[in-house]
Amino acid sequence: MKEYILPIALAGLGTVVLLHSRAPASLETKLQTKVNSLAVPQTQARSWSSTTLDTNATPSPQTLSDFAAPPAANVSPSSQGAQQTAQFDKPYTYFQETLNTLSLCLRKQNCSFPNKDPKAYESSVYIEMERTLKTLRSWQERHKYKDERIPDLMGDFLPVENAYIKIEALKIMHTQSPDPANLNLILENVIQFPQPEVVPYGMAELLRYKQSGARKQMDDVFEKVLLQGGINSAEEVAKNIKPFVTQTNYSRYRTILAKLDSTPMSGGIAEALRIAID
Repeated sequence: MKEYILPIALAGLGTVVLLHSRAPASLETKLQTKVNSLAVPQTQARSWSSTTLDTNATPSPQTLSDFAAPPAANVSPSSQGAQQTAQFDKPYTYFQETLNTLSLCLRKQNCSFPNKDPKAYESSVYIEMERTLKTLRSWQERHKYKDERIPDLMGDFLPVENAYIKIEALKIMHTQSPDPANLNLILENVIQFPQPEVVPYGMAELLRYKQSGARKQMDDVFEKVLLQGGINSAEEVAKNIKPFVTQTNYSRYRTILAKLDSTPMSGGIAEALRIAID
């Protein structure tokens, strides 16, 4: 991953981008001048404590219309493939710059979002970030878009303290080849996240990770959540754990079940785990 990205104005969004805080101070100073001039629409903040996810919202990809032209019909297959590769480099750059601009806005808290209080500002940034992720997912679905850089980019958004952002990032990640570097990010920032609605998406993604030692890492985190995590998150882990139980780790989950049976207030977790492993 690059250390930093030069500030670039984005058409239709009025934003400027910086990828990481490790950029030179002079570059960040120049960027800040432009960030201060952002004119983002005053979006009404929604409550992000809700567990009802709007997964059917239709994004507005009009700013991507210049990327949608199909390859010329009279070119050879090899040159057509090259043209498609060059064309598809643009969407990744657009989304990377837009998302990392929003990350900077979230970190700096000084972009032109509603700022009557910190929660209103944060919610507005999250709304724009979710909208951008939905637009990316819509682009992928329409164009069968694959890019080996996307899993790494989505991994950057798993630590964001917002269930909506995590779920959108996981949905996008699930359309690409798994990146082994995301294993720990999912275990730490999704499976152990206190809002349980993210857990099924995280566990579905984890099924694709086959690298050496991965299953033991998963078992360790699953056990921690089942025995020490919040009740709702632990129940979601138990409900979705069946594909992870094998002859090798079956006895471990029987031991976990026995501990749950003897622990007050864990009846729902124990019952879900019993159904999954029996």
